[in-house]
Amino acid sequence: GYGDKVSSEKEYLKRYDDIITAINGTSVTTWSQLVNELAYYEGGETVTITYYTIEGKGRDREYVEKETEVTLGFKKDFNVEDK
Repeated sequence: GYGDKVSSEKEYLKRYDDIITAINGTSVTTWSQLVNELAYYEGGETVTITYYTIEGKGRDREYVEKETEVTLGFKKDFNVEDK
């Protein structure tokens, strides 16, 4: 998971148990694949994210596949210190 909110028009990717499975139709199964795929895009571009999220309560909880469009942020906007 990734924890931070990625805003879209109607939905948020925000839960640690959401699983991103594709960027613009290209499958990603590892963190490094996700990072490598995102390297092809620039901040401000809109991409389609395919992901699984848990819906339901108790024993009726299940992963459901969804898609949402997100506009990518800019690296300079993140407060990350180089180590």
